[in-house]
Amino acid sequence: MKASQKRISRLAVAASVAALSLSAAADTRFWADTNGDTAPFNAVDSWDPAPAAMSDVASDTLVLNKGVDKIATVGNGDNVSVGTLYVGWGTLDGSSMSASKDKGGRLDVTGGLLSVTDYFRLGGAYSDNSNNVVNVTGGRVVASKLRTSDCSNSGGRKSETINVSGTGIFEIAADEALLAVYSGGETFVNVTAGGTFTGDQHLDIGRSGKATFTLDGGTVSLASDKNVNVGRHWYGGGSGNGKLEIRSGAWTSGNVNVGQGEGGSTTGELVISGGTVDMRCVRVGVNSGTGTFRLSNVTVNTTSDSGIGINSNSKGTMIIDSGKFASAGNQFRVGEKGVGVLTMNGGELTANYALELNGNSESVAEGTTLNLNGGKITVGQINSKTTLTTATINWNGGTLTSNGMSDGQWGGFFPKNDYIKINVLSGGAVYETREDRGSKSEKIDQPMSGVGAFTKRGRGTLSLNGALNLKGGFKVEGGTLNVVSLDCTTFKEISVAENCTLDLGGASVKVERYVVNGSERSSGTYVAHNGTVHVMSAEELTPVSARWTNAAGDGDVANPDNWVSLNAAGEEIPVAPTSATPITVVYVPGGMTFDGFSDVTWIVENDTCAEG
Repeated sequence: MKASQKRISRLAVAASVAALSLSAAADTRFWADTNGDTAPFNAVDSWDPAPAAMSDVASDTLVLNKGVDKIATVGNGDNVSVGTLYVGWGTLDGSSMSASKDKGGRLDVTGGLLSVTDYFRLGGAYSDNSNNVVNVTGGRVVASKLRTSDCSNSGGRKSETINVSGTGIFEIAADEALLAVYSGGETFVNVTAGGTFTGDQHLDIGRSGKATFTLDGGTVSLASDKNVNVGRHWYGGGSGNGKLEIRSGAWTSGNVNVGQGEGGSTTGELVISGGTVDMRCVRVGVNSGTGTFRLSNVTVNTTSDSGIGINSNSKGTMIIDSGKFASAGNQFRVGEKGVGVLTMNGGELTANYALELNGNSESVAEGTTLNLNGGKITVGQINSKTTLTTATINWNGGTLTSNGMSDGQWGGFFPKNDYIKINVLSGGAVYETREDRGSKSEKIDQPMSGVGAFTKRGRGTLSLNGALNLKGGFKVEGGTLNVVSLDCTTFKEISVAENCTLDLGGASVKVERYVVNGSERSSGTYVAHNGTVHVMSAEELTPVSARWTNAAGDGDVANPDNWVSLNAAGEEIPVAPTSATPITVVYVPGGMTFDGFSDVTWIVENDTCAEG
């Protein structure tokens, strides 16, 4: 761990607390505020009943419950130890609470040490309209247990806030940190401008209520063997709703679970747009929860397996706009047992071994999807472990590349799998053989189809061994591309850069545009590309046929909405046929009514490419 991110020493805290004497009996004391609006926390006459000395309250329960204009302060040189501290509760009457409305508490810590050896509770009974605030701008608050909105009543606190900034430190020393424990409560934690939030325990952000934790310029340092749960259902009531946003500063933690449902409807959101971020792993959509993770600008480093859609009845969504998600774990799973949706708009995702789509042999839900709109994924292999559900890859401009771990293992980078479907959309598919791998050969056995083109970049050789129906064609911008099996032989474009090779295995193909070394070429045979390429003329590109789609659903041949025109390449173009124009109709079975079309030639289409 970096020196700037080291956890505050609990030994130092213990040494400070040890100097304070403990009272023999515990009392409950209320904030009386006889010293004015900004009374020192450690003034004995600010409490009712007043202690003989503040050193006598080390095991007492202290209740700070005044209007927000009444501020209790812990300042420089103050060292106070209490048993339990309530900030902003209704009136305590023995062990119960009365319905005290519109009360709030505010505590400012500007220096010294405030040690809470049992519960630090912020927000509680019935006080719907108050805002309870703790500001730590200097000194240190050490709490064994932190709970906010900690009231099971339906009128629990609506707004609790902890602000940590400057040289202030808020530490969870021993037990737990639960934000927005019950439904109806809302908590905000803001770590900014140099403040430090640290602890050795689990952190729940939105336990059953709603909570937002924001890091913007400070430091959060949490134990690597504990969990941060962003949105977590608790059986005590409600369904958690949590949000963690990292804008700047330094974050280190263990596992981060986003949307961890445990029998309730739980949602979690993780947004990272700045700072330095180190986590053990990120899991989005856990148990029965729903989670969303959005990344931009920065690198997130993880040391263990991460994934989205982890358990049955869960859904995880991850969107990478820019930046990098770097996993030192073996697998990144998209839809392990639940539904996972990974969208790459930019940036990069890396893992040591496999990106697994539906990565569990047990039953998984339908809907797992990889959207490659941009950016790059660098892994050893893409695979699936289930034979029960199909995952979909929409390849629309993004780049895939191998890190070399699949060489001689697992059947290559992308072995054929009947439960993965690849759609190559208009943005195309891009595969990059890495520059540092020289002439090493790579292969993709998975079939692909769609209107887009396949582009190969980088040195070395790539073999496409699966059946291909790619109307967009092929572009070779580096090395050699071997194409073994073509279901479609009519393409929009074939382009081969200088010192590169496209091997079509002797196939004869037709293309609308053929570019070699940056120059347009006419039809002919080119030895380096091992195939005959015919460039279609303008007449061949003229609409000559139409396809029946029955898109309107009425089976009416006279309805132009049921048709789409084709050119000689079998490509769909936006010209609907009419009864006034003699045409050749490509009939795909689907039911049609013959009415008023006398100058029509009907044929049953058997050409795979034209059916596309």
